[in-house]
Amino acid sequence: MQIIHTDQAPEPIGPYSQAIMTNNGFLFLSGQIAIKAGETSLIDGSTVAQARLIFDNIDAILDAAGLTRASLARVEILMADMADFKAVNEAYGEWLGLHRPARAAYQPAKLPLGAKIEIIVIAEV
Repeated sequence: MQIIHTDQAPEPIGPYSQAIMTNNGFLFLSGQIAIKAGETSLIDGSTVAQARLIFDNIDAILDAAGLTRASLARVEILMADMADFKAVNEAYGEWLGLHRPARAAYQPAKLPLGAKIEIIVIAEV
């Protein structure tokens, strides 16, 4: 396995990697929350504003692995409030364009650092 890291996305806030590329052709990104590269705290803003930053961070990590969002096979969207689903879904669709990976969306009890949204992806290499 190969660790994927870029300074164009936030540093992990715990003992994990931004992403791991496996020898059998998959890239597993750790859950991303709305932290800007080089910073350590969440941005203020709506769930959609946080999602848009997360999309940028995911793009940066995919780029570091030599991939694009067209490589995404699965996406998990965790929202602090499912009432935000419609707005997040619209922003998500704009970000992906015509690509449609498998997806799950749900509301956990809590997210790290009080985030409004966390996104986890798996891509095919």
